[in-house]
Amino acid sequence: MALDTELTSVEIGTRLEQLRKKRGLSQAELAEQVSLPRTSIVQLEAGKRQVSLIEIQRFSKTLTFSIDEFIATNFMATQLDSFTLNDSESTFERISIPILSSDKLKDTILYVLEKVAGKPNVDEQALHLLLYLCDFNYYELYEEHLSGIQYHKMNDLPQIQSFDGMLEQLIHLEAVVRVKTKMPQGIVFRLLPLAKPNLQNLKASETALIDQVLEAYGDWAYAALSHYIAQDLPIKVSKVNQVIDYEMAFYRELPYSSRGYCKN
Repeated sequence: MALDTELTSVEIGTRLEQLRKKRGLSQAELAEQVSLPRTSIVQLEAGKRQVSLIEIQRFSKTLTFSIDEFIATNFMATQLDSFTLNDSESTFERISIPILSSDKLKDTILYVLEKVAGKPNVDEQALHLLLYLCDFNYYELYEEHLSGIQYHKMNDLPQIQSFDGMLEQLIHLEAVVRVKTKMPQGIVFRLLPLAKPNLQNLKASETALIDQVLEAYGDWAYAALSHYIAQDLPIKVSKVNQVIDYEMAFYRELPYSSRGYCKN
């Protein structure tokens, strides 16, 4: 979804100003809450500055509006209370935060490793990237989390939070083994599965999407895969060391959007 192709800067600014006033906020108060200078709010409301996707998401959370309603042709700020305070909106905010389940995570990783462990191109670093695609593609399609992993942006790539701790647990459970492998590019570490995933902990839609991701990207060289993922919108709009927001998956465009996948 490209906001600047749906609405003009003036229309966006007018709608933001109406929402701000409806919430009883000054320009300075809104600027503080969305981490922007007041001059940016002034320029936005005057239609003299374009708004980025990450900024519109901050506005939606602060001013409690639905982005779909915001860009609708029949937008009216006076009607916002009918959908911003209902249960579905609060549920949307709640499920956007991934909740890590150790059993679900273990079986997700084991399922992925079962498919790719024999591939020489899939080391630990490549595993981060493949799991990222599985997680964000699934969230884009189903608006639910797959593994519950959170990712940080490190060196323009997704890095799994607390991965070393997760790995230690898997090794302690004798579910995986970490091996050192000599490759043409140097020494790399790979994870090999020692246990089968419990498929009762994974939905059919989850395993189907993982299969699709691994079929599409599992044979890519790390250099090609990392270059490709660095251009994915959730990565591009995140700051270094910042948690990558799953909500940004909904603003992807081809070839990154997974909306073309078939649901099962």
